[in-house]
Amino acid sequence: MRAFRFRAAAALDLRRKEEESARLRLAKAQTDLHHAQQRVTDADHAALEAAAHLSTAQSAGTEAWRISWHQSWIRKQRLEADACRRTVAVSATIADRAAASVSIAHQKRRVLERLRERAMERHRQAADRHATNEMNELANLRFLAQAAGAGGTDSDDRPDDQSSGPGGNR
Repeated sequence: MRAFRFRAAAALDLRRKEEESARLRLAKAQTDLHHAQQRVTDADHAALEAAAHLSTAQSAGTEAWRISWHQSWIRKQRLEADACRRTVAVSATIADRAAASVSIAHQKRRVLERLRERAMERHRQAADRHATNEMNELANLRFLAQAAGAGGTDSDDRPDDQSSGPGGNR
C-alpha cells in the first residue's frame, strides 16, 4: 500500500502562513493601540500641567496677555489629547479587525487540518484492511497447501528449532 500523501498539503502550508501573518498583524495593531493609549495619557497629563501653570500664573498676578497665552496653550493641549483619542479609536478598530482576521485564518487552517486528519484516518483504515486481507489470503494459501499435501504442514506453525526434533539434523 502506498504511503499517505495529503493532496492539499500546499494549501495547508499556505493557510498556516496566512494565519502566522495575521497573528503578526494583530500583534502590531495591539502594539500600536497601546502606544496610542499611552499618547492619550501623556496628552491628558500635559493638559493638566498646563492648567496648573495657568492657575499658578493667575495667583501670581501675571499680565493679561500671558493668561491669554496660557489659555491658548491649554486649548492646544486639549485638542492634541482629543486627536490622540481619535487615534486610539482608529487603532482599536484596526486591532479588532486584525483579531477577526486571525480568527478567520485559524478557522480556515483548522478546516484543512481536519480534512487531513480524516484522510489520514481513512488511509490508516484502508492500510489495516489491506494488511488483514493479505494475512487472510496467506492463511488461505497455507490451508489449501496443507489440505492438498503440497508441502504445507503443521510444523509451519512451530519455530524452526523444534521442527527437526531433539538433536535432529537439518
